[in-house]
Amino acid sequence: MEKISVYKTNDGKTFEKEKDAINHENFIKVQKWYDQNKLYGNYAGSYVDFKDLIEWIQENPSEVRTILGHKL
Repeated sequence: MEKISVYKTNDGKTFEKEKDAINHENFIKVQKWYDQNKLYGNYAGSYVDFKDLIEWIQENPSEVRTILGHKL
């Protein structure tokens, strides 16, 4: 038998590396923030889904840098 150590985040997920657990916790914080600060669309009640926003950010890093004024 072998003793193992893992990092458990507030939502119950486990990670072998502390860095991965911290990244996951930070992602959850951003998601919770976005739930209160959504980007709304052109139609009443429509908004950009969080998963779509994250996908766009990952696919367009140069656009993100431009939007943020090259401060990344």
